[in-house]
Amino acid sequence: MPQSRLTNRDYSSRELENGLEYALIACSDAQKASVSISIEMGHFSDPDDCQGLSHLMEHMLFAGSEHYPDGNFLNQLLNTHGGFVNAWTSAETCNFHFDCPLNQFSNALDVLIDMLTRPSLTVEGITQEIDAIDAEFSMRKQDDVRRLYDVHKQTCNPKHPFSRFSVGNKRIFTQFSKTELQQKLHMHHQRYFDAKNMKACIVLPKEAASAELITSIEAKFLTIKCSDISSVTKRYPELYLAHHKNCLIEVKPFKFAQNLMLTFCLPSVSQWYRSKPILLLTHLIEDSSENTLQHYLKRMAFIIDLTASGGIEGENYQDININLRLTELGLENTEKIIQIILQWFNFLREKGIEKWRFEEKAQQLALQVKHASLSSAIDEAALLSTKLHELTLQQALESEVIMDYFDNAIFQQFFAYFKKENLRVYCINPKAKCDDVTTQYEVPYSIRALDVIDVEHDLTSMKLPPQNPYMSENFGLAAKELQRTQIKTIQSSDFLLKFVQNHQFKTPKGDCYLSLENPNMIGNARNVAIKRLWISCLSEALSEAYSGAEMAGIYFRVYGHQGGMTLHTSGFSDRQLMLCQEILSFIQKLNIKPATFAAVKEKVASSLKNTLLNKPINQLFADVNILLQENTFSQESILAEVETLTLRELHQQARTYFEKIHIEGLAVGNWSIAQIQSFHSKVVDCFKDMNKVLKSSRNIALISRQKLCIQHGQSHKEHAIVFYFQAPSNSKQNRGLYIAIEKLLSPIVFDELRNKRNLGYLVGCGYFPVNKRPGLALYVQSPTHSSNNLYTAMTEVLEEFVQNIEEFAPIFDNFKESLKKQFRVFDANTNQLAQRLWMDFDDLNKSTENNQMEHVINDLTFDLFKKGCENLTADSFIGKAIFITEPKTEHGNSFAGFEFIEDPTAFKHIVKYQ
Repeated sequence: MPQSRLTNRDYSSRELENGLEYALIACSDAQKASVSISIEMGHFSDPDDCQGLSHLMEHMLFAGSEHYPDGNFLNQLLNTHGGFVNAWTSAETCNFHFDCPLNQFSNALDVLIDMLTRPSLTVEGITQEIDAIDAEFSMRKQDDVRRLYDVHKQTCNPKHPFSRFSVGNKRIFTQFSKTELQQKLHMHHQRYFDAKNMKACIVLPKEAASAELITSIEAKFLTIKCSDISSVTKRYPELYLAHHKNCLIEVKPFKFAQNLMLTFCLPSVSQWYRSKPILLLTHLIEDSSENTLQHYLKRMAFIIDLTASGGIEGENYQDININLRLTELGLENTEKIIQIILQWFNFLREKGIEKWRFEEKAQQLALQVKHASLSSAIDEAALLSTKLHELTLQQALESEVIMDYFDNAIFQQFFAYFKKENLRVYCINPKAKCDDVTTQYEVPYSIRALDVIDVEHDLTSMKLPPQNPYMSENFGLAAKELQRTQIKTIQSSDFLLKFVQNHQFKTPKGDCYLSLENPNMIGNARNVAIKRLWISCLSEALSEAYSGAEMAGIYFRVYGHQGGMTLHTSGFSDRQLMLCQEILSFIQKLNIKPATFAAVKEKVASSLKNTLLNKPINQLFADVNILLQENTFSQESILAEVETLTLRELHQQARTYFEKIHIEGLAVGNWSIAQIQSFHSKVVDCFKDMNKVLKSSRNIALISRQKLCIQHGQSHKEHAIVFYFQAPSNSKQNRGLYIAIEKLLSPIVFDELRNKRNLGYLVGCGYFPVNKRPGLALYVQSPTHSSNNLYTAMTEVLEEFVQNIEEFAPIFDNFKESLKKQFRVFDANTNQLAQRLWMDFDDLNKSTENNQMEHVINDLTFDLFKKGCENLTADSFIGKAIFITEPKTEHGNSFAGFEFIEDPTAFKHIVKYQ
């Protein structure tokens, strides 16, 4: 049995007689059973004349099979029982995975295997899924990540399969008749859906992983055919030809961006996985402590920030990316930035890697691995099944977590690749000089030789990061003083702190949340804009001052909320409370430099402008929150205020934050009561000279008096609509009712609106609470249908659901049992527990238990459920708002009876809050 890095998970693997290899994970805390099946078929497998065929195949497997012709059967089965199903297609693999309660696992696995081995591949299904894929393609045409990926594909070796278009669209697929496409799919399926071409991973609760169950699962896997077709040896050409390197690629983005991305083109370095040269290099580049590369470029006012990471990788290639967000000054000095980074690599080669740096990073990785938060079972299954195509189970478990081999020769060889000859530079900005357009996403770009002169800059002050002062040797567990679910409350000087000493996860970690509120942080759009800009400046300063803490596994972030701001620290508990205290003092003494203010203001304004270009459906959900929540304002209004703010006003306003304050907090994790009491006293002392104020309200608007239709200005080619239903009250009974409705309605909405009516790719139904008031949201985004048509279709589906509601009566008791299991939340780690408790802070009393909903579900009768559903379509139901993205002139009779509101922010002046 391979060695496990997790004490609660046992790993084993086996290859069956038909050639299928699977891994089994027996997990002591698994609440569900999970499976992932990976097929070695991705867009690299597509024929040249039909790019996107593998993606179409993925879709077609959900369009019906021999024994389950209803393509929505698996989705509905799992959704009804609290399960989840998904699939994706990557460059070289296609992955199908689901989880569900153990008592449904056998049935669901039968359906999945039938989908994979006996798909219907009907002409009707092909027509339907081409429309779905084309809608997906259209929706992402303005996604700058996809657009840059398209430029990448068009500027590499056209004979390498990476250059192929992976998604597919109607233009490509309709080159063939439906019969021809059907034949291509049959041939593709016959070629790749073979047991020898598949890997699987199963996760079972440890107590359920009996020999009988495993034999039953293996018997199902053995029904997958094994042909005599020999596997194809993958021999790909070079990813980049000579003219694809040492080049400058200019790209014009859809959203506002000023980025410089340096991509260094390396051969595969996977053989050095025990030395982790990429991990160590990205650490050195990203560190922002004084006189490092990032600090130097910020001091020159060239960049807002930078990140470094491994890029695409394959059997004979590995990209390393350095992504810099530029200031206006930086955009004018891109050549200088490139020169400085290339010179920094010369400095790095001369300096070399001292062994202590390797050991420090190895220690950090080992600690993170040892005390890692557990990934979800379904995520681990999908990852592991994919890795098994290239690695043994032991290698797959080790590849990301082992760093135990230091050899200077490896680092010297690795750093030798970071030269201009191996460099591709992307300059992404609205003023890019472009002379070509990509084929699929129509992205303006140009590519030419990189003309950068070797100039020596004064880097004498440049240093590599110092030894980390936040590294700890104390990872022991605090003595148990509180019961597992017990909450300790400490309050004095109006500072309320709640503490949970969690021993459930046996890990030396913790989370601390502190909320700081002041009336000047809220109230109007200008106050909120100032708070947002100030928090961004603060985050920039904290990143520079405490970058070592994050490298040592103690994380921090500051973010705004409806009533003020929150400081959240997490990670290893030792030194964390000390860091939290230091940050509280740092906040009050923050002195923002003019250069920092200018760069951050530019960054915030760009972010707000880009938000205005979000998908229509995202804009509508933002409108829901603006309409319903107090002290929430539109991005347009905040942007208008940000653009007129000065540093002087920012400092003046920030000083008022600490004249009077409300503070409350939560600590969850590996601390003693004495440590928490000491921390409480130090926080009180930190704010001792400030007056105290009451906590701000968290009221929400009541959708009453009339039904509302909120109109959002159309800035996209696609149309979108959201039905929002607000519960009559925030009772637990309404919470249970609306979640129950969502669980049964969601697969019907998806099947009817996306699969059968082809209204769009982005379709769904979700439980959508606002400030704990239960709500339900139905949504569609469509490239082909007006909001009138969408409204009519959504209304018809909702009314049909209500008319046929009696069909659910026979299964309702079983459904309730499944729903109760879903409400029994089992926190996977300290972080998840703390997050849940912080969300419910006001309602926390003496226990952390989360089982209150079981009684509510028990009391939910079918008659109450039926009445709740009927209310959604009743004319008398007033808690309903429609959000659309079309000009008002296009509103027809579909919206009769609704009051139109064009500005949710303006509406706040007349709304009733509760």
